[in-house]
Amino acid sequence: MQTDSITIDVIANGLKSLIYEMDAAIERTAMSIIIREQHDFGMSLVDHRGWVVTGTAFAGQTLAEYAATRPVEPGDVIMFNDPYLSHGEISHLGDTMVAVPIFWEGELLAWGIAWGHHMDIGADAPAAMPTQATEIFHEGLQIPPVKLYRQGILNEDVLAIVARNSRTPEMMVGDTLALSAAGKIAEKRLHELCEKFGGAAVRETFQVLFARARETMRRLIALLPERPLCFEDVLDNDGITDEPLVIRMTIERKGEKLLVDFTGSSPQCAGPMNYPLNPSLLKLRLYNLLRLAAGERINIDPQLDANQGVEDLVEVHIPEGCFLNPTYPAPVSLRHLVSGRLGEVMQAILAQVFPDTVPATHYGSLNCYSLLGVGRRPEDRWLCFEVTAGGGGARPFGDGIDAYCFNNRLKNAPVEFVETVYPVRIEQYSLRPGSAGPGKYRGGYGLTRAIRVLKAAKLYFLDERQRTQPWGLYGGRAAAANDAYLVRNDGRIVQLPGKFDHLPVEPGELFVMRTGGGGGWGSPYERDPEQVRREVECRLLTAEQAREWYGVVLVGWPPKVDEAATAALRARAPVVHDWVDRGEPVAAPGPNTFWELAEPPEPWLVITEPVGTSRVAEIRDRERSG
Repeated sequence: MQTDSITIDVIANGLKSLIYEMDAAIERTAMSIIIREQHDFGMSLVDHRGWVVTGTAFAGQTLAEYAATRPVEPGDVIMFNDPYLSHGEISHLGDTMVAVPIFWEGELLAWGIAWGHHMDIGADAPAAMPTQATEIFHEGLQIPPVKLYRQGILNEDVLAIVARNSRTPEMMVGDTLALSAAGKIAEKRLHELCEKFGGAAVRETFQVLFARARETMRRLIALLPERPLCFEDVLDNDGITDEPLVIRMTIERKGEKLLVDFTGSSPQCAGPMNYPLNPSLLKLRLYNLLRLAAGERINIDPQLDANQGVEDLVEVHIPEGCFLNPTYPAPVSLRHLVSGRLGEVMQAILAQVFPDTVPATHYGSLNCYSLLGVGRRPEDRWLCFEVTAGGGGARPFGDGIDAYCFNNRLKNAPVEFVETVYPVRIEQYSLRPGSAGPGKYRGGYGLTRAIRVLKAAKLYFLDERQRTQPWGLYGGRAAAANDAYLVRNDGRIVQLPGKFDHLPVEPGELFVMRTGGGGGWGSPYERDPEQVRREVECRLLTAEQAREWYGVVLVGWPPKVDEAATAALRARAPVVHDWVDRGEPVAAPGPNTFWELAEPPEPWLVITEPVGTSRVAEIRDRERSG
């Protein structure tokens, strides 16, 4: 090594700092709610080969291929969103990648890259996530790698095409330029590091970070047994065909290497639940999960980001024709739902080896809705998009996190912001009672979010795990599944399927999402009765649930624990032999099926009465007056 270790670490921290600066710049300058408020974006630094050095886990082979076949010069900015041309590095059209090549002494040194999920890019549904797509042409504008800037000059024609194909052109332009500006920050800061320490030292730092990640991964792999470890889970359906989709994953250690095989997973599907899984990204994801599950056992460096130094230690086999390896032009717009379930499968595999650190699963979805205003006036064409959290899985040492999102970059949209910007009113936003999976450590509670629509709109919704429960571990029980409802102005309650588009909603009608909880960990009969009593007092559990699920007998109000009755009941605790509890199948509507309910589900809303005729008239009068 030509550069001393202290200088290497100073440069490495400088690289990490530029990532934080890119993050802050995007948050401050982007225009859409989905990027600015909900943080659905990422940024990385990748080397000239396209190997990610630091930042959000990403693989940049598309950029390396582009630079190998076309001239790339200082001042250029490349953009693309094509899942197939990028080999799944960008996995659906809603995400656009913007990349700034960084040169030093006439040679390509690295790329500063940022991606973001746009509010709209011209699909059949907002946010480029139509649930009824049967080919990628239904999912929005496909952008191959093109130059947004050429030697510092904005290609306004490319930007005009992108804007013209969006329902939210100002946001599309603003967000794209914000991503580009973040890449320019990476260029500026990397130049400063080269000026201070020399380009050779910066390149050497890249290699040291790769070597550190490789050695960390090698030691993590060594903790796994040399035998196959397998788990499978299902997704409700693909939005078109009412059949479950199976993800079956097997990992096996062979010496220093890890073999990953998806044989047994479902074939390519008709709807948009295909997921072009990039093997390099899967390797980085495995590194991160192993690091969380077993990092303390090898005294891991917590500051080291996942990078592609791990590349040669993992081999990935995804069968041809599998829905994780689809063929163009198969639709892919809902691939984030598949990605989430894939993470759960990997989590369950590691739970078999590291039961003392790996939690039960979370609520199993990224519940997204869009409300698209309808009307002829420009002010009627509004678009509200949100992602909702749910319950996190219980941990072997503590309860699951309430109101948790497994994509931990995402944030919720504040009620005040949503109500200020869009013609909606959030009438309830609360934890969902009874949703947490029981256990010695309970899962996190899901959420209830009730949204009153104040102007005519179309509703678009995508959800998962409505038909299966989030699983618990080692005696912990499964949690409540996700569901959603629409309360019509005449008081009818309609249970909604997990994937639909273009549902008309009238002013005054109420859209209700109830997200699932996290699975429990350990026997519920071992939970501290005082904690159960407290949750009954907080109305997160009923006294009946305390008795049935936890073996805790409560009397009076405020409730008190009947210690003798509780001890007697717990003495008859059932013996659980299975390491995982998947719960029971849950009845839920299939694709394009809507169930009208005779009674609301329990527990229902705090605001229980339907909107009366006078209230509907008041809302419509307000709409007409603008």
